[in-house]
Formats: sequence, C-alpha cells, structure tokens
Amino acid sequence: MTEVSPITIPQLIIYADHSVTHQQLVEGEVMVLTAINWELSTITPITVYKAIQHTLSLEQDGKQRCSGSTLLQHCSSNYQYSYLIPSITAAAAIIAAQQLAKECQK
Repeated sequence: MTEVSPITIPQLIIYADHSVTHQQLVEGEVMVLTAINWELSTITPITVYKAIQHTLSLEQDGKQRCSGSTLLQHCSSNYQYSYLIPSITAAAAIIAAQQLAKECQK
C-alpha cells in the first residue's frame, strides 16, 4: 500500500501565503466532505490496477507494468475517462500494455 502523509493545516496556511485562516480551512473542508457525503474511500482505476497487478503474468523487467501504470495516469488526468467504471479502465490499460509489449517484441 502507498503511505499517505497529509498536509497539516499550518502547512496549508503557509502554502496559501496566509490568505486563509485556520477556521476558514476547517469550514471549507467540512463543506467539501458534506458535499461528497463523507465518502473518502473512492476506488480509482489505479487502485484496481495496483490490487491485481501482482496476480498478472507481466514481464520480469516490468515494461508492461510501467506501460499500464502510465496509461492509467493519463486516463486519470482526462475527464472523459472519469465516466467509466474503474475496473473497466484498469482492464483496458492492462490489455493495452500487453498489446504494446507484443508489438515491441516484433
């Protein structure tokens, strides 16, 4: 699992050049959490990919793994892919990485 280190409120205040107060940050955070119904454990294509990558028969050098991860990073930055089910996006990236690896071997 990837370890997460949250940014502290004092750090956020410094990053914001002291343009917000502690109370404003807390109120803004509560507003966002309320808007998303406190759902913090959203599954993304990258979490699906990481969960199943160890069971896949990927090359030893990791080229397919790297290609799949790179494809998913591109998908996560394109809003058009956000409408797809995360497992479908992860599966498509795995298949595309395998096809790219086959073409590179030719």
